[in-house]
Amino acid sequence: MDFYYYHDFTSPELQKKVLHQQIQLALKYNLPVLLHIREAYLDTIAIVKQYPQLRGIVHCFSGYLDDALVPVPYRGKINLPGYIQHTVSKLATIKNMAVKEVIKITTQNAQTVFKLK
Repeated sequence: MDFYYYHDFTSPELQKKVLHQQIQLALKYNLPVLLHIREAYLDTIAIVKQYPQLRGIVHCFSGYLDDALVPVPYRGKINLPGYIQHTVSKLATIKNMAVKEVIKITTQNAQTVFKLK
């Protein structure tokens, strides 16, 4: 689902209405949602909180630079699955956890979201 206000000519009210409809469909069919949120984070979170049984992933981040890991040395290059090790390592550092624990938790999260187990 693409929900954003950045360079979009659709009114925020219409976007909110459609987001509610999409979430209701996901719940009806027991599917996760994949959200692309740009410049609409607070509105999206307010809507998502209305559906506590909803599961899914936010894949677009448009927050502040200080909150994001700069993907050096890969900026401007094609993203490859092997780069996940850098994200896992940084997350382990931020959370003061072992890399293996981050892998375990994120694997469990994916299994829950996508009903893989």
